Amino acid sequence: MRGAIVRYRVFLLIVVVMAGSAVALGARQSARQSPGSIALLANKLDAAAIKTLGSAITDGDPVARAVAARLVGVVGYAPLGDLLAQAFEQEKDATAAIEQARALLFLRGDQVSAMIERRMNAFAGIVDAYADWMARVQPQALVTALPRWAAILGDRRGELVAPVVAAMRKSPTSTQALLRACLAMNDAASWSAILDRVPIEGTPGKNIVLREALKSTNAEIHEASVRSIAKSLASGRVLPPWLLETLTDSDRQVLAQVGANSAKPLPGVGPTRPPAFKPSDLSMRTFPRFWPGFVKDVLDVTGCKRNRKFDSVAIMASYDAAGRVKSLSLGSSSQPDGCNEAMVALGRLTLADASYPLAADANEWLVLPLNDDYIACANAPEPPDLDPPVQLGAGSGVQPPRKIRDVKATYPEGLVMNRVQGLVSLEAVIDANGCVRDLRVTKGAEPRLYYAAFYAVSGWRFEPTKVDGREVPVIMSVTISFHVQ
Repeated sequence: MRGAIVRYRVFLLIVVVMAGSAVALGARQSARQSPGSIALLANKLDAAAIKTLGSAITDGDPVARAVAARLVGVVGYAPLGDLLAQAFEQEKDATAAIEQARALLFLRGDQVSAMIERRMNAFAGIVDAYADWMARVQPQALVTALPRWAAILGDRRGELVAPVVAAMRKSPTSTQALLRACLAMNDAASWSAILDRVPIEGTPGKNIVLREALKSTNAEIHEASVRSIAKSLASGRVLPPWLLETLTDSDRQVLAQVGANSAKPLPGVGPTRPPAFKPSDLSMRTFPRFWPGFVKDVLDVTGCKRNRKFDSVAIMASYDAAGRVKSLSLGSSSQPDGCNEAMVALGRLTLADASYPLAADANEWLVLPLNDDYIACANAPEPPDLDPPVQLGAGSGVQPPRKIRDVKATYPEGLVMNRVQGLVSLEAVIDANGCVRDLRVTKGAEPRLYYAAFYAVSGWRFEPTKVDGREVPVIMSVTISFHVQ
């Protein structure tokens, strides 16, 4: 007997019939490329493809312009840099402008900093691209940039959390200065998210700045700091006496309350611990969020569909120091028709997740579940998440989201016969729409079980989590148990 137990983004066409019209029509159609077909140029960067890519930089579709810019940046095609810079200066769409800025930073680095800073006032989202690049390449410089960028982002300053965490992991000696810069932003949600993502052990200076935060006149920052200490104690960590002596009597009441709650398991969700700073030797995650409609377009253009043998497809990637793909290797040459081409295109456009650094020369599996519901979520417009995801667990003060759609994990047949079993622990973001995204393996003894776990969890849907009446994204951990009876 076998079982799998779940524990826990109007034109007018006139056709003239004449000799040679089919050729003329084909030429006209090829002048406009869909975002998916532009992505496929990554598979064949010959002279004709580069000419098409140059045209796509000024395409009428902003998503097409964004895809073209990303591709120019990740392949490092410098001859298109001037055209890209000109398009960036004139860009009127935020989605395209963000990718144009990212590509220019890949191509020219600090030489374009003045141009990019100038356009931030028009498109605050450009800050995300600049901060992400800086966290990878110049993490120490983020300390001085944070106050300026936080002012530009305003209510969206929580978007700086991910690059700040990435910068700390890239340059641990900058941690204390970065934490102080974050504390100076005086934003409770961002401060809480930073504390959740940065583990105490192996993080130089965190306790020192945490003690400073306990003295903050901002009541919400003070409370977030107390809750961070409470969660650390509840998980068995030992904190220095000089930090605990800073706590008031009311703070100690919070510690006692969180300690009592931590003994009670959260329904459907395992306690989530901050990821360690140690780079991972084995990584598997779903493709990151791209642009609305993009993933479906790539699948449609290539004809990639699920079949009885494959319900997920994958590609293995390695990255350079700037986070661009260095090499790609297909998971299986027998993946469904068109899927290998789709994987190479999506893989080439993927950037390394700086918040989860890989060991030197390590590889990462990028997975695309061919699940209709997951694909629909991947193609939906990104929810306006103003706050960083809330980390669920003891002391978070947030109830886990309620699952409204479940997909059971299917035990791979061949593994049942060989009695291959074990646990697969995953982490996912449940966004403000209740969709599962940014799914990754955090622990697992048997890699051959990962795909089955990915496919099941990727099909789940949830009621959006609300905090103070607003729908917010949350980070949730899940454990899938595969056992043979």
